[in-house]
Amino acid sequence: MFLTGFYAPLLPIGLVYTLICLFFYYYITKWSFITGRRIVKESLDKKISEKMTDILELFLPVYCFGNLIFSTILSNTYAQKTFKDWDI
Repeated sequence: MFLTGFYAPLLPIGLVYTLICLFFYYYITKWSFITGRRIVKESLDKKISEKMTDILELFLPVYCFGNLIFSTILSNTYAQKTFKDWDI
């Protein structure tokens, strides 16, 4: 998830792909619980769910950091190309 957020400025389609995969994962897991075919043999604790939600809060800073890095890299490359073309 963090890799998706970090590389989202370069490949925005990755966010759509991740959301589609999460959607399918949710419904496949829901179907397996309803039919009695459990993927996980033991039940998970409530603490894990809270921990995962807390970690999800870091998605926005990771996205911003990736956006900052890639916009800096791309803008410097673009500026160097235009200055070379103009012989400056």
